[in-house]
Amino acid sequence: MVKSVTPTKDIRVKNPWWVVAPLLTMTAFSAGLFIPWMRRVDLGDHRLAVFCMINAAIWWVVLWWSIHHLGFRLSPLFIRPQPCKRDSSKTPALFAILYCTCDDFDWAACQSCVQQDYAQDDLHTVICDDSSDAAYRQMIDEFAQAYPSVRVVRRADRQGFKAGNLNHAIAAAVPDSVQWMVIADADQNLPYDYITRFSAIVACLPEHVAYVQGRNVSDHEFSLLSRHATPFQRAMGHEIDMFYGYDLMWRTSAGFLPLIGHGAALRRSAWERVKFPEIVSEDFALSMELRNQSLVGIYADSVESWESFPESFGAFVVRLRKFSGGTAQLYRVCLKRFLLGPSTFTEKLDLLMLIGWYALMPWVVINGYLSAYICHQLWERQVSALHPMLPYVFVALFLANLPALYSTAPTLLHAFQQWFWSSAIYGACMPIASIQFIRHLLGAKPRFDRTPKGGQAAPIGHATCVAMVFLGLLTLAFSVYWSSPFSPVLFGLGLSYISIPLYTQLHKSNIWGAIARLAVLLPGTAYVYALWKMWSWQGI
Repeated sequence: MVKSVTPTKDIRVKNPWWVVAPLLTMTAFSAGLFIPWMRRVDLGDHRLAVFCMINAAIWWVVLWWSIHHLGFRLSPLFIRPQPCKRDSSKTPALFAILYCTCDDFDWAACQSCVQQDYAQDDLHTVICDDSSDAAYRQMIDEFAQAYPSVRVVRRADRQGFKAGNLNHAIAAAVPDSVQWMVIADADQNLPYDYITRFSAIVACLPEHVAYVQGRNVSDHEFSLLSRHATPFQRAMGHEIDMFYGYDLMWRTSAGFLPLIGHGAALRRSAWERVKFPEIVSEDFALSMELRNQSLVGIYADSVESWESFPESFGAFVVRLRKFSGGTAQLYRVCLKRFLLGPSTFTEKLDLLMLIGWYALMPWVVINGYLSAYICHQLWERQVSALHPMLPYVFVALFLANLPALYSTAPTLLHAFQQWFWSSAIYGACMPIASIQFIRHLLGAKPRFDRTPKGGQAAPIGHATCVAMVFLGLLTLAFSVYWSSPFSPVLFGLGLSYISIPLYTQLHKSNIWGAIARLAVLLPGTAYVYALWKMWSWQGI
């Protein structure tokens, strides 16, 4: 039975144990496993010893990151914070809905913003239109004619990406009397009582709460939205439910709760103090700057809306590239100020973990090859590189996500399907996202690439496909040459790299799509086989 507990009274005071416990776990892990392991690998080969230390250090950080996120993800299965206080008896707040679109207008989604069971005098709907396509601009104008209360705001350029669009629209079209602004994405459908639910929550909030992040749910199972979900969305869509239903649940009182950029209500007075930073990851940047002003956000899982997972592998890659490059820009522009700011140690460490995966990805890619080389060397010398406890640790990490996956998926089979698909897809994208992160960390010009929607083409690029196929062939060759129980891991990565052209067919219902959906299971199968091989190695 899932229990509920009351969070700390002042949400600016964070419970530190949620971020300290993983660090203490890793300290104990090092004392009991890593240090004895490093002593066993004193082979008189200085270069190999150095490689082993680098390899172990990278895996140590990756394992710490994994345990940290697993703590936040799995805790809501057993204990949940009390829901936000609600008070519908007070005078309703004045709201504005900011519907953001850029060549991806969705009539039904925008219509859900207008058709709210909220007093029309207390609600303003603004379409923040950055579209350059004449067809979409005409569609938006027709919508505004059908709903005269809606105001359309456009600007002469796209300076500042989505942040610039929002800042311009708020300044131009949101009355000063509006107290809260709800940000909606182009494909986000709102239930009819969405603003009513937000209103009942914001009525109870102190002034230092700058935003309320609502819960988004994948729409791939909701036929009432009249969407035809692709096989890619049906397999991967529950990632949305995992992130909002688990990862964010405890971050109000025990971590850093970011504004996600849509499905959230932002206090107008907070925006007047801190405008949206005009960078790619404007949502995280605004959250960090607001915290520097001693303002915080809360999470309201009772305020739900629907959004779409990327329709295809190509659209997924576009989104991941944007996230990776945007995170690198965050590192350059905002991170130092935040780490030196007034936020707590708990928030600073959790924020580093939230955005840390993109910085870790290049090291993980390199470490895959380094691990294969080291394991081959130790295997040839008949040295067991694994402490007897390590296979249990790897098995536990392998199984740890399944309970949360199963709680969001309709069946256990779907949960396993998502695990296998995620293993292949994220593995395939790691080199692409790593290069994007490094480029933007070194100062490449930022780009805000809109995720293709509505069946729009999302080509990955011929050069990228050729490069990944070549890397895949090279990786497969290394997995054979550096034989060891770790080889199946490298083999699985090579399969995912070489299969990228095939993965672009995952969303299709033709024969190529069926072949791709079989191929996407192979990397995960190789990882499971490698897991089994570790059991034999530790007994040497």
